[in-house]
Amino acid sequence: MLPVSIQATSDLTNALEAAEIVVSVMPSQHCRALFSHMAPSLRPEMLFVSCTKGLEDGTLLRMSEVIADALRSRHITPRVGALSGPSFAKEVARGDPTAVTVASTDIELARAIQDAFNDSRFRVYQPMTM
Repeated sequence: MLPVSIQATSDLTNALEAAEIVVSVMPSQHCRALFSHMAPSLRPEMLFVSCTKGLEDGTLLRMSEVIADALRSRHITPRVGALSGPSFAKEVARGDPTAVTVASTDIELARAIQDAFNDSRFRVYQPMTM
């Protein structure tokens, strides 16, 4: 069950209005289009966490690179980290112990993501650089 403070919405502008961290979990084939669509609502101080696996068809860019590329046209140089590891959404939702790693060229961002995501059942390993 989700906490009552979490509300579903289909309004991206509303969802992003007060966001500090944007977590990207869409299928890889939708990443560029969705970030291009969200771009007007994104701010340079936001942190971005890519959890989407795969490479973009045609460019072979990683999703963290797709996010950066899609936002450059809006003159935003996003702070992006990639969260990955041997985890499954169903197990995480069930509360099973899970451990992942965050990677970024921005060590401060990696530490911020680690601090924001860590709890007793979901651990983000010590940041490493890409």
